[in-house]
Amino acid sequence: MFSWVGIKSQFSQDFPYSMKKVVIGVFLFLFLVMPVSNLFAGVEKKKGSESGFNIETPIEKEHRPVIQAPGTVKKSELFWVSIQVGDRMHPVTDMHYIQWIEGFLNGELIFKIELTSHFAEPRLMVPLRLEKDSELKIEAHCNEYGTWGREISIRTR
Repeated sequence: MFSWVGIKSQFSQDFPYSMKKVVIGVFLFLFLVMPVSNLFAGVEKKKGSESGFNIETPIEKEHRPVIQAPGTVKKSELFWVSIQVGDRMHPVTDMHYIQWIEGFLNGELIFKIELTSHFAEPRLMVPLRLEKDSELKIEAHCNEYGTWGREISIRTR
């Protein structure tokens, strides 16, 4: 016959006090803390986000390119796109810097700029002219944290 009392008393005899704390901690994590992650189940996922959710980590904020461009432009008319690496400007030191920035328009490489640790700020302005609705993707490569990217859509009228 099955008895919870027997299991409890057996548990008490076999496990030292510190082990009981571990078992209780695991139980609390599995049944109380873990369900909190379900709170994010409906949160929109952000493409290229390390965390996967619309919440950026401090490393993402420092490394993901920020693209400022109009959402809609006139067909064949020149416009400027402002690009900087990081919401707060990425630091530039001899040991930690952005090595290159690449731009892709509809999957085709349109520019690549190589940088050194002597480059003051990883920020640039790029002139573009579009003939159709396009996807602009910017990638930046940090010598310590790798390649980070962001993509935006620009419509033409």
